[in-house]
Amino acid sequence: AATAGLRADDAAAKAPTVGVTVDTTFETKYIFRGVVLGEDALHPSIELSYSDFYAGIWGNVALGKRNAYPDNQEWDFYAGKNFKVSDKTSLDAGFTYYYYPELHTGNDTHEGYVGINWDVSGFTPGIYAYYDFTLDNFTVQGSVGTSVPLQGSGTSLDLTATLGYVDGNGFTYTYWSLGASVPFKLSDKSTVTIGATFASHNLSNVSDNNLSASVGYSFAF
Repeated sequence: AATAGLRADDAAAKAPTVGVTVDTTFETKYIFRGVVLGEDALHPSIELSYSDFYAGIWGNVALGKRNAYPDNQEWDFYAGKNFKVSDKTSLDAGFTYYYYPELHTGNDTHEGYVGINWDVSGFTPGIYAYYDFTLDNFTVQGSVGTSVPLQGSGTSLDLTATLGYVDGNGFTYTYWSLGASVPFKLSDKSTVTIGATFASHNLSNVSDNNLSASVGYSFAF
């Protein structure tokens, strides 16, 4: 009987978990790796997970056309896998296909990535490396996040900081950002999040020191 109980517990521990998360976020500025790529945009997304595997679609849909941003639509298709190294360390590897329906054929790109994440005394540092096979761009980005409980409110202040370096085809630049958000749980499965991000870079003749505000709704099941 004891052996049967252990086998049952082991089978339950190895049983795959399946999840779906749907999210829609509005941002006053769409900032990607320190550079503004659009304004007043919706970011709809859906992600499916199966144990350590995940796949999803993320979009950028401008609410108003901007001549300065001809690629007002973007759809990113991605998939990857997490590898648990220890209770506090995990590896992540995957692939992203960037699709721009409003640009001429041939502007879509393909990017692979690998990263490592930690959980250290309430902080979640991580570092990722990205390589765009189409553009021949290499990016390395470090980040750290933490969550500060807001006593009596039932929520928290989530803080993030990033620092990245891009080595492109004929150019290089450094970027960084600071972000803050507050999630409000509407139920066990749905959350509204309000946030703001300040980002900058050292590119010449490109707008920097940008502030973006956001509000989003997510539902997980």
